[in-house]
Amino acid sequence: MKPLIGQSLRRKEDERLLTGRGAFSDDVGFPGQTFAVMVRSPHAHARLRAVATEAARAVPGVLAVLTGRDARADGLKSIPHNPLHSRPSDIPVANRDGSPIYVPAHFALPDDKARFVGEAVAMVVAETIEAARDGAERVAIDWEVLGAVTATVAAAGRGAARVFEDRPSNLGLDADIGDRAATEAGFAKAAHIARLDTTLARVTGVPLEPRAAVAAFDPATGRYTIHAGSGGTVRHKREIAHVLGVPLEAVRVLAQDVGGNYGTRNALYPEFPLVAWAARRVGRPVKWTADRTECLLTDYQARDLVVSAALAFDADGRILALRSDNLSNIGAYAISYLPLIKGIEIMNLTYRIPAAFVRARAVLSNTPPTYPYRSAGRPEVVYVIERLIDRAARALGLDRAEIRRRNLIPRSAVPYDNRLGMTYDSGDFPFVFETAARLGDWTGFAARRRDAAGRGRLRGIGIANYIDLSTGAPVERAEIDVVPSGRLDVVMGTQASGQGHETSFGQVVADLMEVPFDAITLITGDTDVVKAGGGTHSGRSMRMGAIVLSEAAREVLDKGRRIASVMLEAAVGDIGYGDGRFRVVGTDRSVGLFEVAAAARTRADLPAAIKGPLRGLCQINQPIAAFGNGCHVCEVEVDPDTGVVEIARYSAVDDVGRAINPLTIDGQTHGGIAQGFGQALQEHCVYEPATGQMTSATFMDYAMPRADQLPNFVTEIVEVPAPTNPLGVKPGSEGGTAPSPAVITNAIVDALSDLGVDHVELPASPERVWHTIQAARARG
Repeated sequence: MKPLIGQSLRRKEDERLLTGRGAFSDDVGFPGQTFAVMVRSPHAHARLRAVATEAARAVPGVLAVLTGRDARADGLKSIPHNPLHSRPSDIPVANRDGSPIYVPAHFALPDDKARFVGEAVAMVVAETIEAARDGAERVAIDWEVLGAVTATVAAAGRGAARVFEDRPSNLGLDADIGDRAATEAGFAKAAHIARLDTTLARVTGVPLEPRAAVAAFDPATGRYTIHAGSGGTVRHKREIAHVLGVPLEAVRVLAQDVGGNYGTRNALYPEFPLVAWAARRVGRPVKWTADRTECLLTDYQARDLVVSAALAFDADGRILALRSDNLSNIGAYAISYLPLIKGIEIMNLTYRIPAAFVRARAVLSNTPPTYPYRSAGRPEVVYVIERLIDRAARALGLDRAEIRRRNLIPRSAVPYDNRLGMTYDSGDFPFVFETAARLGDWTGFAARRRDAAGRGRLRGIGIANYIDLSTGAPVERAEIDVVPSGRLDVVMGTQASGQGHETSFGQVVADLMEVPFDAITLITGDTDVVKAGGGTHSGRSMRMGAIVLSEAAREVLDKGRRIASVMLEAAVGDIGYGDGRFRVVGTDRSVGLFEVAAAARTRADLPAAIKGPLRGLCQINQPIAAFGNGCHVCEVEVDPDTGVVEIARYSAVDDVGRAINPLTIDGQTHGGIAQGFGQALQEHCVYEPATGQMTSATFMDYAMPRADQLPNFVTEIVEVPAPTNPLGVKPGSEGGTAPSPAVITNAIVDALSDLGVDHVELPASPERVWHTIQAARARG
């Protein structure tokens, strides 16, 4: 059979999804279900003095009005977030003063106060969604409005309103990473120091499918069933059981098709245990579906990092040291510190930086919590380092490509200790860089700039390198069950949300088992079937899948050889396997895989150890990182009269280790670039400083990328295998996002450089770019 790994097969799931046969959370319903609406805080910070529910309960059709006090009385616990994720593959951090890293309790319904606009403080359950909405409007709350703080630097200030009053400040984490003494020594001998003080704006993921959940409770068994789209049902089962205070076996969580994730769906949301609790309270299934404004107000958000950084250079443009202070706004609850940490641990990217020291701080504020979002933490630090290198090149009179060449880690130095706790295990960074420079026609840019000038446009080019770190949950599991009728059922602990798992995992299993691609059925998203698994995040699915699928396939074939040896009356050592058949080596005697599977279930003369379903199982706990990398080149044209930025050309080269399906990887890259484009030019969660109100909670105010704003991307895949899994897979789904804000900004600044502009903050909206141009012209 021709190998399928490496082929650009069209995705098998697309026909189902594009013809309306997908099954998303809101598509699920139970007989007799009721409907829930959340009562949300209109204030960013306010104490709940009293919650009056009588008028709401009197609305026809309303079945229950539930509050934080009810939840506490029923014993609901706080959501068991693990903000440091306890992953040995990530660097350890500790507060510099020795105090514990702060993890405040996050209750599904608070009973003390609301800590951001949109936080749910009560829930109305009714016969119809209309009745539930009417009831929610009649819940009367006596609020004591408190001072609020939303801006990152302000939240870290001494006089800031405290999100949790038992704390002396809003600081949750304050850690030192790297070697301070070596870094200071590097700066002491620098010929030039490049500096950057910048703010990476807060954004939100905006999956196409809004959050939704429907739950039922069976009083006869005491068991809850919850349908809710997520990045991993095993985690949600565990955390919902904790909140409800019930054993794991009392909870079943299902997620069928999931309409986008990017990390925003991985952590547990309050509404999911709430609908399960409400189903038990009212004795009927309960369904909740968010509207788009609820999502924009309350989805876990991302980025929001303030950085003060510097790079020290010698006279030849070689980097001597990196120093940075990174301040992350984690919102009202410590859902995750990981974007801050993951960014820092690869902050020196693919450059040889002999010494590095970073102060890592995270601050609470009256905004929704932040969480790892596509390429968690990496776009921010790639942006900082690549902007610093561009600044240094101009100050030192060096070509911006040449200064990067001088500092890239050579392949001979890999494995490479990056001085921030990570060891890069593979990669040919100079080759990737030169490939991108060629693909983007770096040397031919001058002619395109002259052409643009003749049309009244300012054209610029940018280049940026990145390293992509894949860690993630270390536990993964796969089962391969050979069904005699001619099907292989593959159970995985990951969860697709548009990545094409049915196709890519099918290619892997088809090759491992040497069976037709169409024989593979992927089963995910049901905790009654999926016993373990880390879900989908951090570029881990295929990397971890390569390990567990390879081992599960080996177990199937080993067992199959033993069964075939009985069927063919030959020694096990004489049984070979190929093209879906077990053969006696050197003869024409053979038996098919599915015939062996049937015999395993029916033949009485088989030893007990090999009777039963022909099945292989592998579960691992492997906390090992993998590192993708790449280089992107972007050209922009700026209209100096309006400040509008147009992406004219975009080229991307990405080392993914081994490309299982190049077509799918290209699609992931395209989507990642689009998300980075949005962050660079448009997206921004804006909060009114005095009140903490989000002023960008609709698509009228929160700008999203559109297809007609982007050019055709030119992409190329490089394959330098990772040594940590059998297929050599590296992360391949987030590389488009990591460098795109940096490379777009570098191109914009290059376009404006003749005006004396050396930096533009993000998002580089037309208004911001126009004001930058006017200020530069005013300076002369």
